[in-house]
Amino acid sequence: MHAVVLVGGFGSRLRPLTDTTPKSMLTVGNELIITRLVRQLARAGVDTVTLSLGFLPEPFLAAFPDDRCGAVTIRYAVEPEPLDTAGAIRFAATTTGVDGTFLVLNGDVITDLDIAALVD
Repeated sequence: MHAVVLVGGFGSRLRPLTDTTPKSMLTVGNELIITRLVRQLARAGVDTVTLSLGFLPEPFLAAFPDDRCGAVTIRYAVEPEPLDTAGAIRFAATTTGVDGTFLVLNGDVITDLDIAALVD
């Protein structure tokens, strides 16, 4: 299963923390928010995650230099300009060849939601 994770926002409400670090790359409880989310997705059966990037894509590329987070393959879709939510989803899916049903998540949400149960 594939998931598109929206991580391209400016994080304006968390400034100055997000002046140089995207929200999803902030650490909470000694773990990056994005890493926690990808682990949850893996438990739900997701094997490929496309990160929909805009503002500050470099920290994501550096965090996953082998394009993997655990057992999950990481793909990147870097918007040439802000496309808003629906545009970002379409751009990410089209750019990385998503051709079936997929999950879409915001990359800055910390939750214990049972994603597998939601998919079922």
